[in-house]
Parts: sequence; structure tokens; C-alpha cells
Amino acid sequence: MVETLFNVEEDILYVTVSGTVELEDMFSAMDVLTTNPRLPRNLKILENATKAKILFNVKDLGVIAEKVIQNISGFDSIRHAVIHSEPIGSAFVIIVNKMIDHSGYKLKEFSHEKNAKDWLKYTV
Repeated sequence: MVETLFNVEEDILYVTVSGTVELEDMFSAMDVLTTNPRLPRNLKILENATKAKILFNVKDLGVIAEKVIQNISGFDSIRHAVIHSEPIGSAFVIIVNKMIDHSGYKLKEFSHEKNAKDWLKYTV
């Protein structure tokens, strides 16, 4: 399951990923970028996937990267912090980050929420 909430005070889009996560769940979560016109053009995303069990595999990462590239075109910049507790999630972030290679999109993996928030708040 994927839930999203934009916190206006912090100017952060919170994404919580839990339970089993299939490719379709990832696509649905990414669609919030194109369906919510109130999101800022310089978007900060904090995705917590520490309670997620990923069911897609490395072969799916190319289509995930393509979907991200399609959905970020309406933004000036996106900083996307992802928190994982499983090594496979961390590895997938590294691979997808290399596939995207877009100057306006920064993706970084963290193991603690405080570090992810600090990066989002203080990195330009």
C-alpha cells in the first residue's frame, strides 16, 4: 500500500509505503506528481519504505525509471529521499538513480528519517 500526504508547513510530500508493493503500486504512487496541481515546482519527497516488501524485481527498474522521467517533467526540481530497511530496496534506489540521470531530479537513500529530512531541508 502507498499513501501520500503533502505537509504544507514543512513543504514536504510524505510517501509511506507498507505491505507488499508491486509494480502497479509504484506507478500509482508516482501518478500523484501529475494529478496534484498544488505541489510546489521545487518538490521535496520523503518516502518511508521501511515496512515494505518489494515484489517487483530488477528487470522492472527500467520501466520505473521511465515513469519517473515522464512524471518529473512538470517540475523545476525534485529532491527525493527514500528510507529503506532492506538491502534490496537500497540497491534498487542506486540502480534507478543511475538510470534516471536527470539534472533536476536528485534521489538519495537513507536509513534514518532525521538524516533524510536534513538532506531535504538543507540541500539545494
